[in-house]
Amino acid sequence: MGNETGPLMKLTYRGALILYALLFVVLIWPYWLTFPMFPAVWCWAAAALWSVTRLAKCPDILGWGVLIFSSYSLLMTAYPQPVVFHAYLLGGYGLWLAFHQLRISWLALAETDHGWQAAQSVEVNGVFQGVLLPQDTRRVRLEFKPLARYAWIAYVFWLLLLLLAGFKSW
Repeated sequence: MGNETGPLMKLTYRGALILYALLFVVLIWPYWLTFPMFPAVWCWAAAALWSVTRLAKCPDILGWGVLIFSSYSLLMTAYPQPVVFHAYLLGGYGLWLAFHQLRISWLALAETDHGWQAAQSVEVNGVFQGVLLPQDTRRVRLEFKPLARYAWIAYVFWLLLLLLAGFKSW
């Protein structure tokens, strides 16, 4: 009766390692499954920044698709506080981008013997716009062509996104 041991006393090192691995998987692993939520905020915000930049340069279906998917994923994988924080960052970047585009949206055209051609415009003293003209130029036309004329759509989108995040956390 004194030599009898329970089932745990016959445990080998391999068995102890397996038991420890099972305890890790059952008890500790579920906690670390939530870990991707923390860097996911930064990854989806970076994707949204990339898409806003792409939309500013050339509005196409890829830019809109990445913006929509990254915004949806940002709402689904993050807590409300980082979403609002990144919405402020993205909104500020969007305002800066729109302002920058409005400043450089002048197009210079020169009429030559070959028809109307784009002329290179240069900034003079950081304030004025100058135009480098070909030698056979007859007329010059300056046009304001803002790429950000539809930028209000992005602001409405971000406003709706913030409202949705607010209702989600409420």
